[in-house]
Amino acid sequence: MEEFKRVIQKRNLILKGSILVCIILSIMFYVIPFEKTYEIGISFQLGICIGILFLGLLGIYKYSKALKDEQMLKKLYIEEHDERKMMIKQKVGQSSLITIVLSLAIITCVSAYMNMLVTKTLICVIYGILFITLIFKIYYSKKY
Repeated sequence: MEEFKRVIQKRNLILKGSILVCIILSIMFYVIPFEKTYEIGISFQLGICIGILFLGLLGIYKYSKALKDEQMLKKLYIEEHDERKMMIKQKVGQSSLITIVLSLAIITCVSAYMNMLVTKTLICVIYGILFITLIFKIYYSKKY
Protein backbone atom coordinates (compact mmCIF):
# COMPACT_ATOMS: atom_id res chain seq x y z
CA MET A 1 0.00 0.00 0.00
CA GLU A 2 2.97 2.30 0.58
CA GLU A 3 4.00 1.91 -3.06
CA PHE A 4 0.48 2.88 -4.18
CA LYS A 5 0.65 5.86 -1.84
CA ARG A 6 3.81 7.04 -3.61
CA VAL A 7 2.09 6.59 -6.99
CA ILE A 8 -0.80 8.77 -5.80
CA GLN A 9 1.62 11.40 -4.47
CA LYS A 10 3.40 11.43 -7.84
CA ARG A 11 0.06 11.85 -9.64
CA ASN A 12 -0.79 14.70 -7.30
CA LEU A 13 2.51 16.38 -8.14
CA ILE A 14 1.94 15.95 -11.90
CA LEU A 15 -1.55 17.42 -11.58
CA LYS A 16 -0.20 20.40 -9.65
CA GLY A 17 2.45 20.94 -12.34
CA SER A 18 -0.12 20.80 -15.14
CA ILE A 19 -2.33 23.27 -13.27
CA LEU A 20 0.64 25.61 -12.90
CA VAL A 21 1.39 25.38 -16.63
CA CYS A 22 -2.27 26.08 -17.46
CA ILE A 23 -2.33 29.11 -15.16
CA ILE A 24 0.87 30.46 -16.76
CA LEU A 25 -0.54 29.91 -20.27
CA SER A 26 -3.84 31.56 -19.34
CA ILE A 27 -2.02 34.61 -18.01
CA MET A 28 0.13 34.73 -21.16
CA PHE A 29 -2.99 34.74 -23.34
CA TYR A 30 -4.18 37.88 -21.58
CA VAL A 31 -0.83 39.67 -21.24
CA ILE A 32 0.64 39.11 -24.73
CA PRO A 33 -1.27 41.05 -27.40
CA PHE A 34 -2.35 38.88 -30.33
CA GLU A 35 -3.88 39.81 -33.65
CA LYS A 36 -7.64 39.51 -34.08
CA THR A 37 -7.14 36.65 -36.54
CA TYR A 38 -5.80 34.43 -33.75
CA GLU A 39 -8.69 35.14 -31.38
CA ILE A 40 -10.56 31.89 -32.06
CA GLY A 41 -7.43 29.78 -31.55
CA ILE A 42 -6.56 31.57 -28.33
CA SER A 43 -10.13 31.17 -27.04
CA PHE A 44 -9.98 27.46 -27.84
CA GLN A 45 -6.64 27.05 -26.05
CA LEU A 46 -7.92 29.04 -23.08
CA GLY A 47 -10.95 26.75 -22.89
CA ILE A 48 -8.68 23.69 -22.89
CA CYS A 49 -6.57 25.25 -20.11
CA ILE A 50 -9.68 25.93 -18.02
CA GLY A 51 -10.86 22.33 -18.57
CA ILE A 52 -7.47 20.91 -17.55
CA LEU A 53 -7.42 23.22 -14.54
CA PHE A 54 -10.88 22.07 -13.44
CA LEU A 55 -10.11 18.36 -13.91
CA GLY A 56 -6.73 18.79 -12.22
CA LEU A 57 -8.34 20.38 -9.17
CA LEU A 58 -10.85 17.52 -8.98
CA GLY A 59 -8.03 14.98 -9.21
CA ILE A 60 -5.96 16.74 -6.54
CA TYR A 61 -9.01 16.84 -4.25
CA LYS A 62 -9.70 13.13 -4.80
CA TYR A 63 -6.09 12.05 -4.31
CA SER A 64 -5.45 14.31 -1.32
CA LYS A 65 -8.55 12.98 0.36
CA ALA A 66 -7.42 9.39 -0.32
CA LEU A 67 -3.94 10.09 1.05
CA LYS A 68 -5.40 11.28 4.35
CA ASP A 69 -7.81 8.37 4.81
CA GLU A 70 -6.41 4.82 4.71
CA GLN A 71 -9.82 3.32 3.93
CA MET A 72 -10.35 5.62 0.93
CA LEU A 73 -6.84 4.80 -0.27
CA LYS A 74 -7.65 1.10 -0.11
CA LYS A 75 -10.94 1.69 -1.97
CA LEU A 76 -9.09 3.68 -4.66
CA TYR A 77 -6.50 0.88 -4.98
CA ILE A 78 -9.22 -1.74 -5.44
CA GLU A 79 -11.04 0.49 -7.94
CA GLU A 80 -7.91 1.04 -10.03
CA HIS A 81 -6.79 -2.59 -9.99
CA ASP A 82 -10.17 -4.17 -10.73
CA GLU A 83 -9.46 -6.74 -13.47
CA ARG A 84 -12.96 -6.54 -14.91
CA LYS A 85 -12.77 -2.76 -15.35
CA MET A 86 -9.29 -3.06 -16.86
CA MET A 87 -10.52 -5.63 -19.41
CA ILE A 88 -13.54 -3.46 -20.29
CA LYS A 89 -11.25 -0.43 -20.82
CA GLN A 90 -8.97 -2.49 -23.04
CA LYS A 91 -11.85 -3.82 -25.17
CA VAL A 92 -13.43 -0.37 -25.47
CA GLY A 93 -10.07 1.08 -26.53
CA GLN A 94 -9.57 -1.54 -29.23
CA SER A 95 -13.10 -1.26 -30.59
CA SER A 96 -13.06 2.54 -30.48
CA LEU A 97 -9.75 2.77 -32.34
CA ILE A 98 -10.94 0.50 -35.13
CA THR A 99 -14.26 2.36 -35.40
CA ILE A 100 -12.58 5.78 -35.44
CA VAL A 101 -10.06 4.83 -38.13
CA LEU A 102 -12.74 3.22 -40.33
CA SER A 103 -15.07 6.21 -39.87
CA LEU A 104 -12.27 8.61 -40.76
CA ALA A 105 -11.48 6.53 -43.86
CA ILE A 106 -15.12 6.69 -45.00
CA ILE A 107 -15.31 10.43 -44.30
CA THR A 108 -12.04 10.89 -46.21
CA CYS A 109 -13.49 9.13 -49.25
CA VAL A 110 -16.59 11.34 -49.13
CA SER A 111 -14.58 14.53 -48.61
CA ALA A 112 -12.46 13.76 -51.69
CA TYR A 113 -15.43 14.93 -53.79
CA MET A 114 -15.80 18.18 -51.87
CA ASN A 115 -12.50 19.59 -50.64
CA MET A 116 -9.01 18.23 -51.25
CA LEU A 117 -7.51 20.15 -48.32
CA VAL A 118 -9.91 18.40 -45.93
CA THR A 119 -9.13 15.08 -47.60
CA LYS A 120 -5.38 15.52 -47.20
CA THR A 121 -5.84 16.62 -43.59
CA LEU A 122 -7.94 13.55 -42.78
CA ILE A 123 -5.38 11.29 -44.45
CA CYS A 124 -2.69 12.84 -42.24
CA VAL A 125 -4.91 12.27 -39.19
CA ILE A 126 -5.42 8.60 -40.12
CA TYR A 127 -1.68 8.12 -40.63
CA GLY A 128 -1.00 9.88 -37.34
CA ILE A 129 -3.39 7.61 -35.45
CA LEU A 130 -1.93 4.50 -37.08
CA PHE A 131 1.63 5.67 -36.38
CA ILE A 132 0.84 6.28 -32.70
CA THR A 133 -0.84 2.86 -32.51
CA LEU A 134 2.24 1.25 -34.06
CA ILE A 135 4.54 2.99 -31.57
CA PHE A 136 2.45 1.77 -28.63
CA LYS A 137 2.30 -1.74 -30.08
CA ILE A 138 6.10 -1.86 -30.34
CA TYR A 139 6.49 -0.38 -26.85
CA TYR A 140 4.12 -2.85 -25.19
CA SER A 141 5.48 -5.85 -27.12
CA LYS A 142 8.94 -5.06 -25.73
CA LYS A 143 7.65 -4.25 -22.24
CA TYR A 144 5.62 -7.45 -21.82
